Amino acid sequence: MKISSFFKDTKPLGRLLGLFLIFLACTVIAVPLAALPGIIKPAEEVGMARLELVSEGLSQLVIFMLAAWLFAKFFTESPRQALGLQARGRHWLLGLVGAATILLLIPSIDWLTAWNESWVFGPLDDSMRKTAEELNDKTLWLLSPSTVGDLLLQILVMAAVPALCEEMFFRGALQPIIQSLVRNSHAGILLTALVFSLAHGDMYGLLPRLLLGLLLGYLFWTTGSLAVSACAHFVNNAVFVAAGHYYNTGAFTFNPFEPVGLPLPPTLGCTLGAILLFFLYFVKNPRQTPGTTDSASSTTDC
Repeated sequence: MKISSFFKDTKPLGRLLGLFLIFLACTVIAVPLAALPGIIKPAEEVGMARLELVSEGLSQLVIFMLAAWLFAKFFTESPRQALGLQARGRHWLLGLVGAATILLLIPSIDWLTAWNESWVFGPLDDSMRKTAEELNDKTLWLLSPSTVGDLLLQILVMAAVPALCEEMFFRGALQPIIQSLVRNSHAGILLTALVFSLAHGDMYGLLPRLLLGLLLGYLFWTTGSLAVSACAHFVNNAVFVAAGHYYNTGAFTFNPFEPVGLPLPPTLGCTLGAILLFFLYFVKNPRQTPGTTDSASSTTDC
């Protein structure tokens, strides 16, 4: 008898609690992985950055991917189908279209970032800004090793691994639960995007990550395939990872993690292009692929 037989009829709130408990357990399991750099202590700074990068990648695999897979094993009859892991030729094509949509939104994301960074959070603002700066500094430090091999490792760990792991957890596991819980697919996508943004721990990047989470949520919901949202997520991350890498080497003069302040006309033009692509491929003809759910109610068993 499958273990999912005991939990397949669990209500959405029970599934949400189950996912949360599994997530906590996987977080505890990942603690030794996060402690590896402090235990090994490489003599060189570059070696420490590489080890820290590998440690973070392994931690994500356990915290997000393993948690999502265990949840699907416990609470669904078919984990692959529940998490949207089916991928056909059309899914990859739609993933590229989704990636192009995200790239066209970069100027809008830049504008949102600048506005978000102007927010003031009262007496907590100084400490929160310090935390955000430390996160950005750590990201640039992880991108400091400068060989071609380092760039490939950085893209693997900071672009490919998060794209797959975070999409499995937030879109594949969490989003269907929240959609069923609130009984509204669009509200479920919005709430999942908010959780996704808050989980990054940077309130000054809340809005751009919320926009990214919304787009990824709709890419998954309208196609039923994690390949689509993961492909778009990967391209978004890879662009910033490569830009950060070349910023550290001096090839780029601008910091990719700070707003550039692009002019309004190209920003509006790119945004309209992104809206057009999204409308043509994901709004005008939604759920064109097999196995895609048609409403929030149909996600109850996902």
